[in-house]
Amino acid sequence: MKKLLSYGFAAALVLFTALPALARSYDVCLGAGDLVLNGVGGFAAVAPVFPGGTIKSPPTAADIACDFSNSIGTFFASGVLVGGFSAASPTDVAYVNWHFRINGQGAFDTSGPVESTPTYPQTITGSTNIFVAPLFGTAAVTNLAGNAFRISVGF
Repeated sequence: MKKLLSYGFAAALVLFTALPALARSYDVCLGAGDLVLNGVGGFAAVAPVFPGGTIKSPPTAADIACDFSNSIGTFFASGVLVGGFSAASPTDVAYVNWHFRINGQGAFDTSGPVESTPTYPQTITGSTNIFVAPLFGTAAVTNLAGNAFRISVGF
């Protein structure tokens, strides 16, 4: 019986250490200097990740300035601009690969077009921790402001 309680306590401890990542949505705010153009139409970005709901909708002046101190990870992006190509949808802006590293919890990647619509899908291409994001599936991206978005990876 003691051993069973010990295993139960250990399982609960593992679950509770993963709770910060169970939010299932993350906010990203690209501040000044977070985006670099690299070549004809190419770009790269690195920015902080915040718990979903950190950036209000509509965003405040502090949100737009990315004035936060509670970052839970790092966002990495690479992509190319596709707006204006004849085969692209009128709402397609860029094609991107995104990587979200959540401190001490794991990471997940997405890929797909960035759209000018209020909400659009991204394909989850992998995850290192199912408590951070599913191993595969679709995430919903919501544009919060010109420089911020929320990605929801719920089940």
